[in-house]
Formats: sequence, C-alpha cells, structure tokens
Amino acid sequence: YSSEQYLRTSDGADLYCRVVLPGASGWSGKDNDQPLPTVYSITPYGVGSMLDKLLKMFPKFAAVVQNARGSGRSRKMGQNPSLEFGSAPQDVDTVVRWIVQQQWSNGNVFLVGTSASANYAIHAMHTTHVHPSIRAMLLKNSGFSQHEISFPNGLFQEKTVIGWLERNHLEKEALSILKNESYNDSWRDSDLSSAGWNVTTLPVVHSGGWYDVFSQQTVEKFLRMQTMGGVGARGNQYLVMDIGGHCNAGKMQFRPTGTLLQSPDFDLATNIFSYINRGGRDLKRFGAHHLYLSIPAVFPPQAGDHGNIWVCLDEWPAITPAHYYFASDGKLQTDFLAQGGSTPVRVDPRHPVPTVGGTALGLDTCGQWDQTDIESRDDVASFTTAPLNRPLAILGPTVFSLHVSSSANDTDVIVRLVDVSPTGVAVNLFETGVRMRWRAGMDKEPRPLEPNKIYPVHLQLHTAHVFNAQHRIRVHVMGTNYPQVSLNPNNFGPLETANMRAPIVATNLLHHSPEAPSSVTLPTVSLSGLEERQCNPKRALSSTITGQSTGSKGVTIAQIRPGSSGAENGYSLDRLPDEVKVKLNPGVIHILEKRGDQNATA
Repeated sequence: YSSEQYLRTSDGADLYCRVVLPGASGWSGKDNDQPLPTVYSITPYGVGSMLDKLLKMFPKFAAVVQNARGSGRSRKMGQNPSLEFGSAPQDVDTVVRWIVQQQWSNGNVFLVGTSASANYAIHAMHTTHVHPSIRAMLLKNSGFSQHEISFPNGLFQEKTVIGWLERNHLEKEALSILKNESYNDSWRDSDLSSAGWNVTTLPVVHSGGWYDVFSQQTVEKFLRMQTMGGVGARGNQYLVMDIGGHCNAGKMQFRPTGTLLQSPDFDLATNIFSYINRGGRDLKRFGAHHLYLSIPAVFPPQAGDHGNIWVCLDEWPAITPAHYYFASDGKLQTDFLAQGGSTPVRVDPRHPVPTVGGTALGLDTCGQWDQTDIESRDDVASFTTAPLNRPLAILGPTVFSLHVSSSANDTDVIVRLVDVSPTGVAVNLFETGVRMRWRAGMDKEPRPLEPNKIYPVHLQLHTAHVFNAQHRIRVHVMGTNYPQVSLNPNNFGPLETANMRAPIVATNLLHHSPEAPSSVTLPTVSLSGLEERQCNPKRALSSTITGQSTGSKGVTIAQIRPGSSGAENGYSLDRLPDEVKVKLNPGVIHILEKRGDQNATA
C-alpha cells in the first residue's frame, strides 16, 4: 500500500515523498494494528529502487523515500538538477515532523542511506537540533567531507567526481568544484567534522568496502564518532567493511566469491533498529559486535592460503608497526642500511600511468587487478621485499613516510601497495598520494616547490589484507594515475585551467639516504587472533536475541551465537521478539529460533 506526498518546507520548497506501509491494504488502525516504526531515506535518484530495498530489508517498517531537494520530483518546474546538501537538516526535519504526526507512526524514525543518499543523511547531522524522533542511522558507502572525497591531499578525483556529475546531469556543478580547489567556506557546510563530532548523538551502522571510493572516510567516521561523538553516539557506533563497496557491482579481475561480497550491514541495522523500537536503551547490552570486517587476500586462494574471511570483533585488535625501508636497489627491507642515493621517477602528464582497478567510480575496472603491465613502464618505480616466510596480516592505517624532490615547481607523488604472488601476479591493494602544492594542507595557500629541494611527505590509508607465505610486499611510486586522478601539468597552474597550460615533464626523486630516508609502516595484527574471531556475520546476526522480559522479577536472556559454548552479554527483555519461542524449565531457558533448527541453552 503506497501513497505520494508533497511536503512544503518553511522556505517554500516542495519535497516529493513516496510512503509505503506493509501489507496489501496498509495500516488501518483496526484489527489490533499497532503503530509502525519508519525507515526514511533521501535520494537524488529515482525513489522506486530505494523503496524496493527498504521494503525487502525492513518488511515490518513503514518506508518513506524522499527525492532530495533539487532532484527528481522535488525539483521546481524548469529547474536544472542541483546538489543542495546544505538544506538537508531543514528538509529532514520537515519530513520527520510529518511522519510522526501520522496515525500509523509510533514516533520512531530510522534514517537509511546508501552512497549519495547517505551523504544527505550525514548532512542532517550538521546541527545540534536533530529531531528527537530520529533514533538511529545506517550509512552505507559514504563519507563525511565532500571536499576530502573530491580532493584527498589535493589529488582531484576526476573520474569519480566529474563522471558522477555527468551521469546525473549536474555538469554545471563541475565548474564550481574546480574553482574551489582549496578547503574554504563553500565546503564547510558539507563537512561533518567542521561542526564538531560531539554534535552527533545517534547510534550509527557505518558500512563500506576496502575497495570503495569512500573506504577511508567510512572507517574514519566510525572511529571519530565512536570515540568523540556526543551522548548517544559515543560507544554506540558499528562498522561493517566488505571487500568492494561500490565495486561489488563492478568489474573485478580477481573477484571474491561466497560471503565476502555479502555485507551484513542491513542485518545489523535491522537488529539494532528493532531493539531500539522495542524500547531498548542500552546498546552496550544489546550484544552485537562493533566490528564486522572482511579480511581480504589475493583471490582466488591457493591451497594453504589464509585470509578472505570475515571476523567479528568488539574492538580494534592491537597493532604492531612493521617498518619497511626503501633502498636504491629496489628493495623494501626491514633494516635501514646507511646507504645514500635516490630513485628517479619520470612524470609526463601527456603519457600518464593508466588507472587499472582500485576504487574510482565509473571506471570499467575496479578492485583487484594484475598490475604487471603497469610495472613494466619506465615511469613507475617498484620496491619489493623478499618472499615472506610466513603469512602477514594487516588491519589499520598504513603510513608512508617519504622524502621527495622534483625538478618542477609542482608535481604529484602517488604510491600504491601491492601483493605479489609466487607466480609474479602483482595485485593492487590501494593507492594514495599528494599534490605537492597542497603539502601544507588544503586550508592553507598553495605553495610552489623549490626545484630539487627535498620535502617530507606523510601519507596514511586504512586497509585490511593478508599477505600469504612466499608472497612479496611491493610499493609502486609514480606521478600520475589517470583518469582516477586529474592530470597535473607540473607547472603550478590552477586546477580549472591546468590542462590548458603547457605541461612540463618532471623528474621526481624518491630519497632513501640516512639524512632523508623513506619508509612504509604496515599495521600488522595477529593472524591467529583474527582467525579465532572468524565468523559468518549474517548467521551471527540472525541468531542475536534481543528485547526485554515481562514479569515482576524479570527473566534474563543471553545472546547465543552459533558455535559458542556459553552465554555472553546477558540482558533483560520486556518483550520477546517474534523470532524466538521460550520454554521455561526450572532454572533454564531454552531458546529455539524459528529461522533455523539450532537450539541454544542459556
């Protein structure tokens, strides 16, 4: 049962909404119909596909999908499509006020967003007055800063940004972005961190993928809200990371199979939303893990390989930094040798290194791809370890500490972490880098390089991976990665006219001397510790028992996970969920799940 609504905001904008209630005839208020919780999403795309997803994942919730202001049927007659993230707090407040006034609403609203839809939901948190009926959120494949998404360390993500704008008929927005390369006031309204993380007050399920364009901001958003959020947010954040994110639907050369692409994010959100809707207040007693992480390895796996698993964790595992130093003979080594020298990298913007695989949106390739052809180029420098004697697991921030110089007054420095199999296949893990004129920060004035002067460069990126035994760790150093990163003509020209000015062929030097060393630090974690927490997250979440007990004394019910030997995180339930039947024997509660035949005793 569905209906359409146009809701007018206080500044006169009309927001188009589709409302769907469960059942063939919707909610009548009769026959013991109970008021419904609502899942609500804002989208710049068509509302139909988002409604289908919400109805599938939240079948017992009312669903409301709103066309974002300036898009779809929320666009004025004759108006060109536009991005109006800044109006999100006001628009969300308008829609939520309408929802809670409806007879079918029980006053609980849960925000759900994927990709661009999630970015609108994030903007709704840019205020200290989030409507109190919004109880929790699911944010899938999204960031928190539009500027950092577009210009990480100054590297304009051309294919992702321009490609998305063109596909959504927003070409006019491109010029504004190119003119506002620096981090200025035009970007602050689209940056959650600018409002201060303590303004966030909601439990959130953060979902992403290691090969997703938003992977870094997904992890950072979780970490900051978990530790710096306000009351209600701090300690109540959940992180789900599959392998691909947006890339799950893309063309991977080495494509994982099985559960590795099956994110449990909607399962987790359903459990949390249902728990809160039933009156649950203490998520610390809810029982779900805070981290559901895929740990990739090179795919397909060979006999005896580790990795390509899911792990369920309550906190980030302890990290032991492993330092690898760049050497003049192309080696990555754990011991720093007091040898001088540098490695040249030729940077010709007229013949850029092509992007193959990785995280860019809109490319024909994404995820894991063989980089062997890329390595054969004379403008890509490679540094490689000896074959590993045993598997090495990493989970967390990989840090590059480099010393570079250039013959030009501006240039790009780009690094890629690679896993090399015993057969020589070189698979990309991630890339990061910096446009050197922004080395002091994008909130500062750009500064030209002094040719041939050595500058320190510090880069960091979160990732998860297992390098298996006899594999080698490799780092690529280059100056172009097109079309993921826009071309830099190496002449300090502004971005909006950069490709129209005469390009310069630069020679960059990566230094690895005692006075100017270069290294990469990997966040190693215990592989056995990860494997002890290996799980099937969908199965674990399907057996989470939530609610509270009736009766004057109360009945304590504990969460039971498949394969567990005992009860964890016991809590009281005042209302048993539909998924379970409970039979009381003296001193024992037997729990039987309807969705499976596994019995658990607490």
